[in-house]
Amino acid sequence: LDENALRDTFRVEFIAPDGSVESGVDGGGLFKEFMIHICREMFDPEFGLFTATSDHALYPSPSSLTQVSHAADLYIFLGKVVGKAIYEMFLLEPQFSRVFLNRLLGRINEVDDIASLDRELHRNMLQIKECSDVEALGITFSISVTEKGVNKDLDLIPNGSNTPVTRENLTRYLHLMANYRTNIQFQRQTSAFLSGLQKVIPVTWLKMFDPYELNTLISGSTAGGFDVRDLRENTVLSGGYQDDSPCIQWLWQLL
Repeated sequence: LDENALRDTFRVEFIAPDGSVESGVDGGGLFKEFMIHICREMFDPEFGLFTATSDHALYPSPSSLTQVSHAADLYIFLGKVVGKAIYEMFLLEPQFSRVFLNRLLGRINEVDDIASLDRELHRNMLQIKECSDVEALGITFSISVTEKGVNKDLDLIPNGSNTPVTRENLTRYLHLMANYRTNIQFQRQTSAFLSGLQKVIPVTWLKMFDPYELNTLISGSTAGGFDVRDLRENTVLSGGYQDDSPCIQWLWQLL
């Protein structure tokens, strides 16, 4: 679909197991349900495209391109899904890592951003920084990665596996480590996702927001709580319902 078609109104029909079309007219609710089903399935870490942090925030799985068939195309598709949700102004369930959102906004993650991706790694990096005898740790300018189920060392600089980390070059090592973990290791996945997203929403629009605001725009706030009085005053009822209808009164009482 081209950009105009992606911004058009979608109509969804659900097919029952016996092949019959389920009853119901899609006034927007069925399409939202369809999008929610897609996101629950494809953003699930078990699917293989995304990985969850300890805070259950999602970022692209570094190994997805080798472990998931047609992964790049699926990232493009999911980018379109998220873009369509933003365009239609309804919220999705997945919460995304600040590191991933920074990359979508064209921002470069720094050392401090490691904490939002991997708290244990961030804690280890701080311990290394505070270590009085860095040379005794036996660290080199390389990083361990897993490709197709096989662990391998990846050099952060030329001949990095043979270059020891010392007190003098420690700052450079920490920055290179952070840059790889937060910017490089899932850059191809992020680029594919972004290419789908900007088919629906211009990236220049998104750059008006910071990563926290963008996450709220996509997934809503996790803070919880809302003003019921304000909601009631700004609710428009239709379909024959009035504010004094019993079921509407029950709704406000429950809230």
